[in-house]
Amino acid sequence: MLFLKGDQYQIAEQVKFLKGVGIGVTCASGCYVLAREKEARRALSLIWEMEIPGFWHYREELLQLRICREEEFQAAVDSLSVFYLEKAVEAK
Repeated sequence: MLFLKGDQYQIAEQVKFLKGVGIGVTCASGCYVLAREKEARRALSLIWEMEIPGFWHYREELLQLRICREEEFQAAVDSLSVFYLEKAVEAK
């Protein structure tokens, strides 16, 4: 069973995106899970490829399923960090 991970904003974005591509998501006791376990690989692949907010919470799953390599994952996270750092500087 794949539970969606992240803060409220990230999970909301993931739910919206996954539903938009036809992947069912259900909510039980405040936890969002994929409606069908067999769609976990597809869901994670799409979250990774599209860099949906919160993708970095799935490091273990992405590596275990060989959706990406450690180097690719780290590069994506580093790139995102630089992006947000630049935005913070611009805001000042």
